[in-house]
Formats: sequence, C-alpha cells, structure tokens
Amino acid sequence: MLAALTQTSIDKLPIPKTKVEHRDTRLKGLVLRIMPSGTKSWYCEFARGKRVWLGRADVLGVSEARESARAVLADVYRGIDPIEARKPKAAMPTYREFLEGDYLAWASRAKRHGARTSTGC
Repeated sequence: MLAALTQTSIDKLPIPKTKVEHRDTRLKGLVLRIMPSGTKSWYCEFARGKRVWLGRADVLGVSEARESARAVLADVYRGIDPIEARKPKAAMPTYREFLEGDYLAWASRAKRHGARTSTGC
C-alpha cells in the first residue's frame, strides 16, 4: 500500500491469509504488520533486517506510532542501537556488597590471613 497510513485506512484494512506489512509514506521506517489472526502491530525498521516493536495498533494510534518511530530513528542517528538500549543493564553493586561478596571470597583464597579478614563494615 503506497499511501500515508491513517487511522481510518488502518481500520478498513482486511485481515489477510498470510502476514502482510504496510509501510508508511510519511515516515520512512514505520511499518504496520497485520497477522492472519487479525493482530495489527507497529514496528520501526531502522536498518536492513533490524526492527523494533513499537506496540499494538489497537492501543497505539498512528500519531503515537510515528512519534515513537521518530524517537527510535533519532537514537539511531545519534549512534545508539535501539535493540541494545532496550536490554536490561547489570546493576552496579554497592561498596558493602562488593566487600562482602567478591572481595571477601578473594581475600579468603589469596591472603594468608584471609579467614580472619573482615570487611570492617
């Protein structure tokens, strides 16, 4: 479909027998995927074979999907990989957690008096 996606045009789209993708002409990279089950989802395609799921079309309107896709594309332009940015980050341990965990285990093995070493906290 080579037309700007609007909410009325999306509502009128028929349910296909196989997966179908419609691309928005107003914003390059915004894709609407329609599954045979009737589920409509928004995706932002930012590189060949790389895309990010934005949300379901029954919850996320066209304008919200465009804004989300613009934010993803802006991050890509800044050099931020949106797939990596969505992965959870490892938590940084506190100083006490480090002393009672990694340091105490190391001191017990490496130091002569490791068994008597206390964290002092």
